[in-house]
Amino acid sequence: GGVKHGIIATTGAIEEFDINPSDLEPVIGTIGGKAQW
Repeated sequence: GGVKHGIIATTGAIEEFDINPSDLEPVIGTIGGKAQW
């Protein structure tokens, strides 16, 4: 969960989004509501 929270905290890091291997969730969908998937 640490990676997910870290990415979400950085709302501007769209290019640095990562998928949490333990949850397999597209974190980019949570960042700023800019879901391109």
